[in-house]
Formats: sequence, C-alpha cells, structure tokens
Amino acid sequence: MEYGGAEKKGLLLSRGARKGPGRGDEKGDGLRVATLNILYDMSDWIPGVSCLTRSRRRFAATLDLLQELGADLIGLNECTHTFERMLKGSKLMSEYHVFHPKNLRPMGNILLSRYPFESTFVLKLPGLRRDPVCGVVRTMSGTRVLAVSAHLSALTSGAARRELQLRTLISKCCARLRSVTKSASVDALIVMGDLNFHLPEEDTQLRDLHQFGKIKSSPQDPPGHHNNSETSLLESCVDLWEALRPTEKGFTYDPTRNRFIKVLRFWENRQMRLDRILLFNVKNGHHSHSDTNDDPRLGMKMKHIKSQKLSRRVEPKDIRMLADLPLRKGIGCLPLFCSDHFGLVASLD
Repeated sequence: MEYGGAEKKGLLLSRGARKGPGRGDEKGDGLRVATLNILYDMSDWIPGVSCLTRSRRRFAATLDLLQELGADLIGLNECTHTFERMLKGSKLMSEYHVFHPKNLRPMGNILLSRYPFESTFVLKLPGLRRDPVCGVVRTMSGTRVLAVSAHLSALTSGAARRELQLRTLISKCCARLRSVTKSASVDALIVMGDLNFHLPEEDTQLRDLHQFGKIKSSPQDPPGHHNNSETSLLESCVDLWEALRPTEKGFTYDPTRNRFIKVLRFWENRQMRLDRILLFNVKNGHHSHSDTNDDPRLGMKMKHIKSQKLSRRVEPKDIRMLADLPLRKGIGCLPLFCSDHFGLVASLD
C-alpha cells in the first residue's frame, strides 16, 4: 500500500500486525526502541565476497534476533530488496507495521512498529540518497512519538555534510510536528540510526541541535495574529547512551570486539560510536495561547487559557548493545556477526 508523505511516498505494510506492547514492556506503560545497521549485501556479486559476508545467513539471524527482542519501535539501516523479501516472509510481519521508501535501491531505511502508524512520511536531505523514514505512533499509555530511522553520510570527510543533514532533519521534523499537532499533540521526537559520527568533535553539535526546531508562531494562534519571535519546539537533545552510560565508550563500530570487521576490512582499527538513539521531548504547552475577554459577572478583564493537552514527558530508562555477540554458525575459523555494526536497544518511560 502506498502512503503519502510530506515530501515523498513510501510503502506501508501492515499484514496481520497487531496492536500491543513489545515483550520488553508487557505492561504497556513504556516504550522500547531499537536500531541496527544490518550491513547491505550489495557486494555479494563479487567473486569470493559472498562467502565472507554470508548475507542471507546474517539477515536470517537478524530477523530471529528482532523477533526475540520484541521492541515496540525498530529502525533498520542499509536494507536492500533481498532483506525486504526475507522480512516479508518472516514472523515479524504478523507483529509489526512496516514502513520504508518505495525504492530501496541501492539500500535504504526501514521503520517497524508494533503500534499502527497514525502518519508516515519520507524526508529528503541534502546530499543523501538513503532517505530517512518517519512515523507517528501512539502507545498504550497515550504517549505520541514521532520516530525517525536515519542513515547519514559516511566518511571522515563528510562531517560538514552530516551536520547539515541532521539540522535539516530536525527542522523538517518540527515542521511536520507543527502540522500533526493541529489534531493531536506529539510528545517526543526519537531519531535513531547510523548517524556516522566519525569524529569525536561531532558530538558537540548535539548541544544546540534542538534550536533547529524553531518555529515563528503557534498553529493555535487566532486568525490575524502575528508572532515574530522564534522559539524551539523541542527541549535539548538527549543522547541516550551518553545520558545513561556516561563512563562507557559505547563503540558500535569496534574491530576489537567485532572480528567480522577485520574479515571485511583487515586494515581497519578505528573505534567509533556511529549508531545513536537521540531523544527530544516536545516542550510542554508550547502551542498554548491566551485570550483576554470581558467577564460581565465581575466587570473586569479575564484571561482565558486555551491550550492542547500538556505533553507527556518521555524519560530514558536504560540502554544496551544489540547484536554484539558472534553467531553460533560460522565457516571454519571465520567469525560471523549479524553486521559490522552493533545495534542499540533502549527503554523509555
């Protein structure tokens, strides 16, 4: 089924998906989110490569892992048509709503949710072919979340491009938040995926990232009302690993732990925290406004507050690595992991 987006269309698959909390949150009063770069199979046609990457074996193990994990929201990067076909034939299709761009060539992002999507859209970012996929879901507790699965540009030389892409992503998501809050408030924005931060100093951009969610006026302002002041729709960015495990490096790309990296690139020694889960709470009462009217009963001016329901805060609870153990079945002495990346799984209240 095609589902229209803010900029581009994507495919929304909901075959047999049911509404309910993930197994990590059986009470339904929280949210469990996960992200993983699955490592594409695009190079498997090269002689000798497929016996090293063993993509179908890895993809099958990844699907089994996600099935066992049972997270509420899952963002996947580097997905190809091979993985998409395996996903459609897996048990996950009976438990998840799946959204991805219409064209996964050469690879793209996929977003899975146990809850029905209230809206979905695909973003276009400067200098990026693998478009982020976005969806608004409402949890059993009533919290509404805008989730984004993104995979930014790679390489050390791409730092400036990544910064522009991330700022544009936040700006466009907030424009979307402003439109959806006309009918229902969204409580938090979650951006997850391979953000490809190759340089330690790239972390500093997260401090002011919420400022790119500024809007000029509230959608609740009455006709003819003008507000030239700009205010951010979002609270400050929370990098969940940094917030919950500040003393741990959290490398999701680590040749010292993931020996599969050395199989693919024997010269690689860099340790990097490429994969992130970022949380932005939407500011409480941001769309409120007040009207001053005469109260004939008291003979005085009275201020009447009109506002949407105050946002529910989403708080980080815990986070850990995902897919960080080798698979049992390898070939000889060659190590095999689900990917050259480790993923992340986080619990939110």
